[in-house]
Amino acid sequence: MVAANAVTSNNRRARRLVTAMAAAAALAVPAAGCGARPPAGPSGPLRVILTSSVTSPGEFLHVAAGPDAAWVTTGNAMLRVDRHTDQVRTVLTDPAAALTTVTSGAGSVWAGDGDAGLLKIDPVTGRVEARLRGVGYLESFGYGALWNAGYGRPGLALWRTDPVTGRTRAYPLPCLKQFALAASAGGVWVSGVCSARGAMPGRPPYFSLIRADPATGQVTARYPVTPTPLDIVAGSSAVWASGYGTVIRIDPRTGQTTASVAVPAQPASAAVPGGGAGLLALTPGSLWVTAGGPAGYRVLRISTRTARLAGHGIAVPGTPRDLAASGSTLWVVTTSGLTRIDLVRCAGGRCRPPAPPLPPAGQAPPVWLSSLRMVSATDGWALAYTQNPNSPNTVAQALLQTGDGGRTWSPATPPAARPLLAGGAHPVLAARSAAQAWLAVTELAPNGSYGTTPSRTVVFATADGGRAWIASAPIRSPGQARWMSFDGSRNGWLVVDLGAAMGQNPVRIYRTTDGGARWTLAAASPPPPANQQAPGPPATGPSGISTACDKTGIVFANPRHGWLTTDCNDLAGALLVSHDGGVTWQPQALPIPPGACTPAGCQAFPPQFSGRTGLLVIAPGNRPPYLLRSDDGGATWHLLTVPPAARWFQAADLTDSSHAVLVPGGPPGQVRGPIAELWFTADSGQTWTAVRQGAALPPDATISFASPVAGFAWNPNVTGVPPLYATTDGGRNWTWSVPRLAR
Repeated sequence: MVAANAVTSNNRRARRLVTAMAAAAALAVPAAGCGARPPAGPSGPLRVILTSSVTSPGEFLHVAAGPDAAWVTTGNAMLRVDRHTDQVRTVLTDPAAALTTVTSGAGSVWAGDGDAGLLKIDPVTGRVEARLRGVGYLESFGYGALWNAGYGRPGLALWRTDPVTGRTRAYPLPCLKQFALAASAGGVWVSGVCSARGAMPGRPPYFSLIRADPATGQVTARYPVTPTPLDIVAGSSAVWASGYGTVIRIDPRTGQTTASVAVPAQPASAAVPGGGAGLLALTPGSLWVTAGGPAGYRVLRISTRTARLAGHGIAVPGTPRDLAASGSTLWVVTTSGLTRIDLVRCAGGRCRPPAPPLPPAGQAPPVWLSSLRMVSATDGWALAYTQNPNSPNTVAQALLQTGDGGRTWSPATPPAARPLLAGGAHPVLAARSAAQAWLAVTELAPNGSYGTTPSRTVVFATADGGRAWIASAPIRSPGQARWMSFDGSRNGWLVVDLGAAMGQNPVRIYRTTDGGARWTLAAASPPPPANQQAPGPPATGPSGISTACDKTGIVFANPRHGWLTTDCNDLAGALLVSHDGGVTWQPQALPIPPGACTPAGCQAFPPQFSGRTGLLVIAPGNRPPYLLRSDDGGATWHLLTVPPAARWFQAADLTDSSHAVLVPGGPPGQVRGPIAELWFTADSGQTWTAVRQGAALPPDATISFASPVAGFAWNPNVTGVPPLYATTDGGRNWTWSVPRLAR
């Protein structure tokens, strides 16, 4: 997320801050020698040198290169790196965007924006000049047009876009999978799993490389290239492809391999389409390729004239994600940042030494939220990753706490839980206030059978904002902790999920009466069947909990009355109620038509309570959800009338006994735009008022309110670091920030 990324510099000439972000966050340029180039002369050997490195506590995704600059996407923003000065500035910031792939051509930069389509961007101002929808994700520029390949509304297709008019035309593409795209060498080339002429995509015989006529878009050749290309680039007279430990040169007229170059230390496990080893970039006279080895990744140069390796290559930090080259400069995006490599002629054979180590980042690193519990407009708890969870490296979750509305977060993980989380243990968070929170951590048994082999769960409790934690006696049970609820006193309940398979989901429910120090088994469904492949019909135990239906949560309004919710084909099984503290359970009658859950089933969400007022959502799979209210602590429920414009609401949030919020949604399968309005009630759901939102919130954002006016929105399913939106006036105005660790 670039709107608050910190970029650091160790280049004398480029060591300055660039303030070009809407959030007024500073970008420091981290270069290590671009401003002071090595002495070059008209003669002398060619040398590859690492000229600069740009690091960020956020995430760089893809890069495009032009004669004067490189452009880097970071999910919700795009950076421009000046090739002459190494100055870095943000040219486009959009917290709702998902900017990934990027290429340049015809005086514009073209960036993929997830499902929203393709953006045509002014490379200097960052202004979005056009938006093209329904094109694929692979991009290449050539023959005066932008080419895309992938899956869109026409199905598998190759798209040609006129950069002047913006008109797009789709051509059928017989490739079930597409790995790479290149436009040059007499055609538009797509590597992947492609089928023969007249065959259905995905049917043999297979061809790994196809050529399309750039004038007509029609497939004119199919080549069974071996090994299957992971990445391809095309020049004036050849197509180059990378495979597992090999780079090959292909004659574009015949499809025959005319040269093969073994790339050393390139393990097959690291060679996958889209990252790691085997990425390619082409400039006149040089083919660049990434290779992996025991000591990490390197960038190698192959002479296109001799088809031989030239030199030993240069090590790059992290795992390579993308390459882009222009002239004598190569840009490499890795999981650690952006690296610049230059090919120079050194006078007298003397070249500047490699760049020195990078200094630490000048700004606190971001956090990737995975579970958010805001208890007021300023205070909250979260489970989060302090590194990109999509990184190839193992990344553990941590417990964090905020006191400034989610802008900065302080580590709050109990010391005894840190090694468990580092080992991959599963955490569950419950919080009632800025002072009071619980963290359940399940350590699965090594090499055990999930749901049958006992695991170890420990619940940590704090009453002073995380300064001190009390660990419970271990709970030894199969499965892992999934949901936790406390009633406002010292009573709590923990659901241990024994696994869901073949329409069955056995669970165990544990209870504490001393704030979480000791837990005892209160109820359980029958155990999982010995044969998971043939589990037999669902069974119900003495507690009244069936193995049928996927469980979705638990909540208790007081020490005696609680609810267990499920995703079930039967309305009677969707909501179970207990009146004895969770020992026995039975279906609760609801004023909903008996056939509401047929045939698509119903998902019940845990009811919310404020005093004796409750709010309950029952969502059928193919009908608008039902909204119910209770005025007697959940003993009875009655239906609320929802405004027609909000009838397909995706979430309801009870903030106190009178106030609630509805988040609009849409029918299953409908492509939805940004959330433009929320619906509020101040009279327990008797009437609802639409409030136009002051920001275009992502359609799949999670929105929750800590009070009738203080709300938060976030979406973990974005490219880059998910931003956190906050409002203090009921959504009329929203601000957003990149959540960061506090210094």
